Amino acid sequence: MNQAINPPEIPHPYRHMYQQGVAVPAGARLLFISGQGGIIGDDEMAQGIVAQCAVAFRNFVHVLAAANMGLEDVVKINCILASPEYIQPYLEAHAKAFAGLRPPAHTLAVISQLGETRWLLEIEGVAAKVD
Repeated sequence: MNQAINPPEIPHPYRHMYQQGVAVPAGARLLFISGQGGIIGDDEMAQGIVAQCAVAFRNFVHVLAAANMGLEDVVKINCILASPEYIQPYLEAHAKAFAGLRPPAHTLAVISQLGETRWLLEIEGVAAKVD
């Protein structure tokens, strides 16, 4: 099982939404998940940040499931937002996705634009599981 690392010498994670580190046991299978966004179909995008967050997390979970993993196996998430106004809706979606689970290590960044102007966010991550 992955182990949360939160040294007492440093502040507790902001809003208790992540871990300062996550140790992966020897022999664990790793899955590196590419940035998932609000893409519904080949060229269809969910409208608005709330909808794109929901779709991005749904797509993220589908990638995990394809590797026989779940959100409980995620050890690191990086989220990139295209505007600071998207922070709160993303944090709410993140909290909903990880409700009842140990949250992973987490980085959140805001940039001026993602790869395409319709993309409002991308969520990428790493999962680890011992079979």
